[in-house]
Amino acid sequence: MQLGTRRRWFLGGSLGLAAAVIAVLITFGVPQAQGGCGGGIEPEGELSNEDNEVWNAANNPAIFSSALEYNLDKLPAKGQAKQIPWTGSYWPTAYDNINYRWDGSSSDSPAMKYQKAFGGTNVEDMVSKYHGIDSMTSSKACTATSQCSRSDGEICAKRTGKTSGRCIPTWFGICHGWTPAAILFAEPKHPVVKNGVTFKINDLKALASLAHDKTSTKFISLRCDTTNRANAMNFDKYGRPSDEACRDTNAGSFHLLVANFLGKGKAFAEDRTLDAEVWNQPLRGYRVLEKREVSAQEANKLIGVKADPGPVTKKTGTVTAGQ
Repeated sequence: MQLGTRRRWFLGGSLGLAAAVIAVLITFGVPQAQGGCGGGIEPEGELSNEDNEVWNAANNPAIFSSALEYNLDKLPAKGQAKQIPWTGSYWPTAYDNINYRWDGSSSDSPAMKYQKAFGGTNVEDMVSKYHGIDSMTSSKACTATSQCSRSDGEICAKRTGKTSGRCIPTWFGICHGWTPAAILFAEPKHPVVKNGVTFKINDLKALASLAHDKTSTKFISLRCDTTNRANAMNFDKYGRPSDEACRDTNAGSFHLLVANFLGKGKAFAEDRTLDAEVWNQPLRGYRVLEKREVSAQEANKLIGVKADPGPVTKKTGTVTAGQ
């Protein structure tokens, strides 16, 4: 079976398809040491308004590579990155990015350690200006979290020693920097001393994450700008977000890329959430638990689609005897 735009293929079933292949796929991600983070650019591409989910231009796996295997029977049923990505923080903006004193209030931040070891001045100020609390100049000024929006997940973020700050969502951060760093470089195992300054493992991870804040990427799917907090997202009769940009990556595209990359030992990134919050994380492995062909009825049942009774037509009139 070929996976392509002419054949609708799903993880978990198909809508309105005479036959489908169901594959129960489990992927293994790398957890962050703390919550989520920001980042992401909306790719160009046309959207499909059909009830059935074909992959559109934005979900075309060829965006990743022109040399992909599309034959389902030839795709490996499991795989794992040859170099396992490492766990790390997303260095939240609300905690002032890598100015955060993760090793205790009396310790130096990774940014300050960098300044002491390599020279320079005002490194923490520059980190805050471009990546931390001071970068959020358009956010509401505050002195207490009660002044911020709970529905948006904001806290009143203050720089060390300050009594006022900015209302900043706690998921803002640099997971888009941690993710490529964790994929591309082996995990630090030991502290490193430079000019008398000891960089512990988390310090090294912090510097590597910030160094990868601006990376070139290729990605599929669209950017969803709708928040799912407080049940703000609308869904269609199939249980999918009404905004097609919020439906996440096409399932067939996702499986094909997982098998082509992780199946060959190459890690890549995913956004774990469907809404406006972006939580980038590396994928480290996957395993297909079941692969079999199912009917349209079973496919719909497996994904919880109820039968559509269709239109009802009522007619009234008289019938002449004998006719």
